[in-house]
Amino acid sequence: MEKTKVISAVTLLAGLVGACGKDPPPPPPAAEVAVSAAPCPNGRSDDPPRAELVKAHRLFRGQQYAEARALLDRLLEQKPHSATALAARGDATLFDDSLGYADAARRARDYYDRATNLVAQGCGVSRRTEYYLHMGDAFAALRLAPTDGGAFDRAELDRADAALRRAEERWPQSAEVLYNQARVQCARGDVDPCLERFSSALEAAGSLERPRFLRTHRSTEDWIVRSETQSEFGALREDPRYRAVIEEARARLKTRPDAGPAGPGASPRRRGPERGLRLRPDSRPPAQTAPQ
Repeated sequence: MEKTKVISAVTLLAGLVGACGKDPPPPPPAAEVAVSAAPCPNGRSDDPPRAELVKAHRLFRGQQYAEARALLDRLLEQKPHSATALAARGDATLFDDSLGYADAARRARDYYDRATNLVAQGCGVSRRTEYYLHMGDAFAALRLAPTDGGAFDRAELDRADAALRRAEERWPQSAEVLYNQARVQCARGDVDPCLERFSSALEAAGSLERPRFLRTHRSTEDWIVRSETQSEFGALREDPRYRAVIEEARARLKTRPDAGPAGPGASPRRRGPERGLRLRPDSRPPAQTAPQ
């Protein structure tokens, strides 16, 4: 009996020693943490501090484009998913005459594309930024559309048209959108829709309904003067309906209670500076843009 107890104890001890020599069982797997692949998981553009964006905005308004670009580049190093900063970086490139008319458009397009892609992925921006992002894309395409032979690149015109249509969906009363749609139609050789858009632009310019955040409110006479030299409007100016539309627009202005002088030589009344109110605080909460 004693011998049996000794053998059992030895066997138990050997088992314990053997167990101690084995690797401990692996711990249970940690719960997987969901990591969002979205660049802006909160649904808003991941922007730098507002004070820094305001500095860039002031440099842009002062036409200090190189300084604005340098500041925005530093901000984008910290916040690469800022659609707002990317759109502003595009503008600071597009409007810098020292970079060359077409070359500035090519360089700016990269920033507009990156901003547009972020918005499409859910990085919501203010209405002002959304509007000028569409307009910047359209302006760049219109700059790049003319070819050496005097014709227009259809792909660039299509791109400008698509950007302007997106803007029109949100701001149908913008004379700026309508006028540039007329440019696209005339460049395509479609005089009838060009005339219709041009007429609508003059009507919208004379209306009190317009986006509140426009950089500049151009008067009806402003758009008329621009149309007289706009390269895309050659065929439109040869159409007798062109002058008829202009006279109708001037006649409408005379019936407005607050009408000022109309016609050649009139002093257009502008509201706001020529360049940029994009970063001014909006009085209403910014809207998100659905993927295009």
